[in-house]
Amino acid sequence: MSRQEKTMRDALGQDVPLGYVKPYDRVRDKMVRRIHKRWEAARAVLEKVHAETLADIAAIAKARGDAEMNPSEKGNMQVSSFDGNICVSVNQRYEIRLDDRVVQAREKMYVYARGLVEKVGGDDGRALFEIIKQAFEVTRSGSLSMGRVANLLKMNITHKDWAEAKALLVESMAPEKGKCYIRVERRGSRQQDMKAVRLDIADCWVESTHEGTEVTKEGQ
Repeated sequence: MSRQEKTMRDALGQDVPLGYVKPYDRVRDKMVRRIHKRWEAARAVLEKVHAETLADIAAIAKARGDAEMNPSEKGNMQVSSFDGNICVSVNQRYEIRLDDRVVQAREKMYVYARGLVEKVGGDDGRALFEIIKQAFEVTRSGSLSMGRVANLLKMNITHKDWAEAKALLVESMAPEKGKCYIRVERRGSRQQDMKAVRLDIADCWVESTHEGTEVTKEGQ
């Protein structure tokens, strides 16, 4: 076999001479690589759009500050074009990280609930115990439900042990920035409803016919 003969690498990492590769496998390989290259290029465009959009949003935030307008709350913002027909919304999500002090807070709350059951009996103590148990149950994602934890902090219990547990729970919380969601909407006139500009390839499906086969959106 000549060194000049072309080869194609198979799934096992072996170089197969081109003459031994079936025509279908050659076409399949070529089309898959072309699709991948196209998607990588589109991904690069979207990354550029995202970066430039964030830069523009930062410029808007600076302009708001220069105009002595109230700053956006926690990075959230909604602004529109001068004619009101284009709207850009920014929603900054925050996640709460809990450190090891949450375990101490939980145990203190359990101690208080058990003492309440032993002291007064009835359903109140047992109900509180169940609320604490549910609040500290780990979700499928491996984290705690912040809504349930926050409900514990809202409970109007003034006992010293409970107050100490609440203080520990608050100290264990550390807010961290999560994902930032950007939404762009447009309407033709003020009499029309806003319509989101969706950067979702599933929303860009072209209904057409290829080689006699009708191609439609999923579910149609």
